[in-house]
Amino acid sequence: MADMSDTSGSGGEWDWAGGGPNWPPRPTSRGSGTPGMGTNAGQGYGAYGQARPTYGNRHSLFLAGYGSRVGGYIADFAITFVIGIALNLLGMAAGGPHSGPLVGPVLVIAFNLWYQVGLIGGSQGATWGMRFVGIAVVDANTNQRPIGYGRAFLRGLIAGIASFLILPAIVDFLWPLWDPRNQTLHDKMANTIVVRHRIY
Repeated sequence: MADMSDTSGSGGEWDWAGGGPNWPPRPTSRGSGTPGMGTNAGQGYGAYGQARPTYGNRHSLFLAGYGSRVGGYIADFAITFVIGIALNLLGMAAGGPHSGPLVGPVLVIAFNLWYQVGLIGGSQGATWGMRFVGIAVVDANTNQRPIGYGRAFLRGLIAGIASFLILPAIVDFLWPLWDPRNQTLHDKMANTIVVRHRIY
């Protein structure tokens, strides 16, 4: 999540290699090409003869900056906090004084599972807060989404466990500041990266 993606504002495109020896992606000029490699202006090829990566053929990929990810966390917290209060009140009203204290938490847990697993593991690859700031979760090897519900559950479970432990939570939260692929620890364990995306 270090803000290496913010260089996109200079008008360059990322020559996205998806990891390995060519990582991190190199900023190159649109339509540039290496002589003798058969690349022409307008083809959307990078300086190394590699096509610009896309998913759904409508998005260009950039690593999400740290500020964008923190903004997504804040938005997600606000959304889940407000909806959690509403669900608790609904549970109290529906369950009455006896079962109400149990119904509310069950509704909150179910909502959070859907929010973190259903949304990130689904076709959008992003929670509402992530969509608000324009970022999404994709596979770290293929740059594709969706990552699937199993990996989304693993990713959320690791992040959730870390959040209850002060030191692991801090390390996980700050790790993207020095990680070359801007990954948190729960990203690494689920083999995901977080990217910015824009629809043409």
